[in-house]
Amino acid sequence: MQPRTRMNSDKRLLTVFGGSGFLGRYLLRHLARKGYMVRVVTRDVRAAGFVRVYGEVGQIAPVYGSLRDRRSIESNVQGAEAVINLIGILREPLLSRGAFQAVHHEGARRIAVCAAEAGVARLIHVSALGVHQVPSSRYARSKVQGEQAVREVFPTATLVRPGLVFGYEDRFFPLFASLARFTPVLPVFGTHALWGLSRRGTRLHPVYVGDVARAIVALLAMPSMKGQDIDIVGPQAYPFGALMAMIARATKRQRLLLPMPLWLARLLSYATNVLPGRLLTPDNVRLLAYDNVAEDSGALMRLGIRPQALEDHLPSLLQRFTKK
Repeated sequence: MQPRTRMNSDKRLLTVFGGSGFLGRYLLRHLARKGYMVRVVTRDVRAAGFVRVYGEVGQIAPVYGSLRDRRSIESNVQGAEAVINLIGILREPLLSRGAFQAVHHEGARRIAVCAAEAGVARLIHVSALGVHQVPSSRYARSKVQGEQAVREVFPTATLVRPGLVFGYEDRFFPLFASLARFTPVLPVFGTHALWGLSRRGTRLHPVYVGDVARAIVALLAMPSMKGQDIDIVGPQAYPFGALMAMIARATKRQRLLLPMPLWLARLLSYATNVLPGRLLTPDNVRLLAYDNVAEDSGALMRLGIRPQALEDHLPSLLQRFTKK
């Protein structure tokens, strides 16, 4: 085990699990600006070394830790004012069907137990929007079980559920923008039939990654939000077809929107699940059977954050895919 990095004890110390990932990179920048000292727990300290540049010298330090290693978790939550768990995976490895459970449920519970035993004042656990309505999905089920486990052992934990998170490093919009470079069609998942787009597909509620990061920082300063569940979404929800049309416009490509009923998407998923890149998995299709939107979209405003619109970011996010 790597020795834990010494930090200036005069500053407030946080421990972040998953800090070198997509959301974590934005969160670390905002935490550094607020003056926090941050311990970033990672399995590969060398690969996560880039996070140091998000703060001043010594302010952000990657340290070794593994969700399967309770002793490393215990060590890394000691002395922390708050613990933030961002760890999550979108797809299980083909030969590891227990990965969702190991990460989202068992790992989340282990972090919460160790934080509670160490007397940590705040725990913020990042889950996902809409997981409670899709019991057939292994991803969603493991997320729900993780939330329940965290709430059981750390009742005052704050549960944050972002919608579809977009930003320069997201996987959703670049995936379909890349697809548009090589095919004349873009799929519209969740339509009812092959011959129409009346429903225009499953509805999603995008939120800018920077807004999610700022929301987490704001929650740290709000003791009144202990024990609360918060859906974090952007200003507008969109049908899948509208998102595909926006991608086509942003990349200056004319593409046919192809209705993709769930039965057809399910058949397609069995083929693409074994191909490089895994465009679609059977578990993804289970999630696409339900709209993923928040009933209350005002959480960001109540936290003092004006949510940024997808339309304002998409052209620059997809610039590298734009037709010349």
